[in-house]
Amino acid sequence: MIDLNATTILAVLFIVLVDAWAVWYYFRRRGTPPGPVAFPVIGSLVSLGDMPHETLGAMGRTYGNVCSFWIGTRLVVVLNGYETMREAFLDKSACFSHRPSYFLPRLASGGISGDSTPRPSHWRAQQRLSSYIVRSFTLGQTVSLDRKITDEIQGLFDHVTSMQSAPFDPERLLLKSVANTICSVIFDVTFPYDHQEFCGFLELFKRNTDAASKIPLGNYFPFLRHLPVGGHKECFENSEVVQVFMKKTVTEHREKFDPEKLRDFTDVYLSKVRDANDGIKFTDDLLMEAIRDIFVAGTSTAAAALQWAILYMTAYPEVQDKVQEEIDRVVGKDRLPSLIDRSNLPYTEAAMMEVSRLRLTGPLSLTHVTQQDTELAGFNIPKGTVIIPNVCSVSMNPEVWKNPLEFDPAGFLDSDGRLMKEGVFLPFSSGWCASNPGEQLARMLMFLYFSCLMQQFRFKKPEGAPPPSLRPKAGLNLVPYPYEIVAIPRY
Repeated sequence: MIDLNATTILAVLFIVLVDAWAVWYYFRRRGTPPGPVAFPVIGSLVSLGDMPHETLGAMGRTYGNVCSFWIGTRLVVVLNGYETMREAFLDKSACFSHRPSYFLPRLASGGISGDSTPRPSHWRAQQRLSSYIVRSFTLGQTVSLDRKITDEIQGLFDHVTSMQSAPFDPERLLLKSVANTICSVIFDVTFPYDHQEFCGFLELFKRNTDAASKIPLGNYFPFLRHLPVGGHKECFENSEVVQVFMKKTVTEHREKFDPEKLRDFTDVYLSKVRDANDGIKFTDDLLMEAIRDIFVAGTSTAAAALQWAILYMTAYPEVQDKVQEEIDRVVGKDRLPSLIDRSNLPYTEAAMMEVSRLRLTGPLSLTHVTQQDTELAGFNIPKGTVIIPNVCSVSMNPEVWKNPLEFDPAGFLDSDGRLMKEGVFLPFSSGWCASNPGEQLARMLMFLYFSCLMQQFRFKKPEGAPPPSLRPKAGLNLVPYPYEIVAIPRY
């Protein structure tokens, strides 16, 4: 009889497992995009570093515009370059437009499904409805978006003017003002900047969205979310507060709903739902999801973009001069810029677009997941593959931009001073497959806030201060380091 000791048995089991993994890996990897080798259970030993978009861009230069790595047993495909993203999100949007069901995004949104669910028919119907509402705001068909935004901007002006040209950090003011605008658009309510519940909601919402944007391993290794690491417990507790605040506001709003007097996004949403005859059941969860989309894009994206815009105007006073000259010439001093002026302010628009190009607040955009086996650029992409679009690979591509590392709004203008290159301008890659209403609203907010602030104030660095740093904080979301500026009233 053969006497097998424990060491021998373990060695045999190890060899069998390695062989089984090698066979599985060969057939799973066959035909998929190239990338670093993966190991059993843990996947590829890829460190995304402090600037993940730079790491994935380097991976693209090594392995090609379509490359891949593994997190555990999950295949992750990285898309670099405009044509690659166009094929995925435009030509094959039915395969690539879905979102993975991640744990932390659901938690960050207060238990609402949000971007973490696949896109069934009711989701698409809701997106169409939400986009219609935002467009109707733009045209003034239901609620005047211009009025809601400019009313809040006037309040921001008062706070900035109260600084009396003393140095201040604009981050909190911009965050509260933009969030107030979003509240006005959604609920027709605004809050004082020192409102305790409002400030608490903003703080917790910001913490959770920051946590959800870090691609935590808890999304790929479920057991980690039960361990006292990674901030999952704090995120869960915060989400409950966020959920209570949003549901309370929706409930109070519904009680005063009058179909003959539509005040805001929620009113128009409820009125359209009442008239729906396509068999789609719009629930409160779907309404909350729509609200979350707008909050994330508006409060997080627009506020961060405006921080960058003010910082760049401070660092490039000659660009600030040109923006203000154009606004003075087209709009004058007696009224604020409006969305109607947008087409007549190409340099102002180009300056904001150039800020967004260089400092995309989400350079990797949102992750997607394939809903069926498909092909991309000649590679096999299995069902369930996570897709990460590296939007920065387009915005910093030297084949598209003459000097991609330099700040130059003229890169968006033709010889006649008209806007161009919008076809490759991707501040929001998901806009290719289904335009997110929150993203639509964020771009409007960014233009109106930027043009109004440029009309009213001259921004400078504090006397004796060193030149401002334009390097972003480490992380997935590119936000500036804290800085102080001086705002001098122009009139």
